[in-house]
Amino acid sequence: MSRSQDRWRILFENGLPSERPPDACWDWRARCSRLPGDLPVHHASWQLDHGEPVPRGKVIIQTCGNSRCVNPAHLVLRSPDAKASPRQPKGPAKLTPAQVQVIRELDATGRKTKAEMARQFRVAFSTIASICNGEHWQDI
Repeated sequence: MSRSQDRWRILFENGLPSERPPDACWDWRARCSRLPGDLPVHHASWQLDHGEPVPRGKVIIQTCGNSRCVNPAHLVLRSPDAKASPRQPKGPAKLTPAQVQVIRELDATGRKTKAEMARQFRVAFSTIASICNGEHWQDI
């Protein structure tokens, strides 16, 4: 790891909450949302977790809809044209096609259980199960 990466790793760690449950949002606490070298904190989180920078032509979205969240489990890569806001209003939720793709990816990789995804996306377990089983959103 280079000296600059060591430096932004330390700065990144300092901006995180002290308690970081693996499935919870990790709200960025620092005032600045970029690290030295103009590196966005979401990119730093991705790079620290995956060991490589965000590929060119890709953007990061938070599957939780929390723009301050830097939990790598909540970050996914998308092409800019597929970027859709995953944010949802409080109360009954309606999923976007981008969220359905994320749900299928999380299910396929086993990164989250269906119950965890239901809580994250604020929908019923049965909704997640029907998406993962191909019963709903077949066109996505």
